[in-house]
Amino acid sequence: MTHRLRVAFVAVVIAALSPALAAAPQYVEEARLRAAIEADPHAPAPHLALARHYLAVGIRPFDVDHELELTVERIALLRRGAAASTSTDARPALPRAGRDVPMRGR
Repeated sequence: MTHRLRVAFVAVVIAALSPALAAAPQYVEEARLRAAIEADPHAPAPHLALARHYLAVGIRPFDVDHELELTVERIALLRRGAAASTSTDARPALPRAGRDVPMRGR
């Protein structure tokens, strides 16, 4: 193979790979966000961040919708959990003098 042919071949390969090389950071970011989702599947923030990433990249609009739906579901679950923890049944009874706390003599 002559030198010019080798240079032309390398130029063609680089041109063919350049879109894939330029797209690589978006996949790294997506993998990082997916790992955050796997680490805490009930947290809404990683789903919202992934939806924002998909919007910024400008591809897969159906995935944006899916991630936003998951975000809303996770927020609703958190709100239900917070409401259940603040209900009167979940609160411990206040201590009462004479029963839970010994009375001091005068």
